[in-house]
Amino acid sequence: MIKLILKYLMIGIAAGCIFFVGNIIFHDSTDSGRLHIFLSNPAADAIGFIVVGIGFFGGGFVHEIERLRFSLKVIIHIIIGISLFLIVSLSLGWISLENRFDLIISIGMNVVILLVVWTALYFWDKKEIRRANRALKERDSIKPFDAE
Repeated sequence: MIKLILKYLMIGIAAGCIFFVGNIIFHDSTDSGRLHIFLSNPAADAIGFIVVGIGFFGGGFVHEIERLRFSLKVIIHIIIGISLFLIVSLSLGWISLENRFDLIISIGMNVVILLVVWTALYFWDKKEIRRANRALKERDSIKPFDAE
């Protein structure tokens, strides 16, 4: 169980770091004028991205709880990710409550990112399950050698 928690924690930290660097590259290459937001306090922003990464990607841990319905797992995962995103982004000034449009766009973009990643992982898991089932079926269809 501890290994599983650490696995999801590490995935979240890695994802947060990747998205932090990706945001800097995106804003620098588009010259959007928002790069100064990330460069004003890079340490706090990096920690913020890591916390959000843990929320979105580490929150995938909820899918390991077998007794929860699938739809409830997805809802809990989204709530964890969006809640941490809002707390971090409001406290670090990435978005403001005064600009409702930016707030809605930011939430929407994060939900889309979460759903895209989640869908990719869902289909990956589904493929792995099919592969494992096929291997089991092949193993069970092999008859032992009769020594008559």
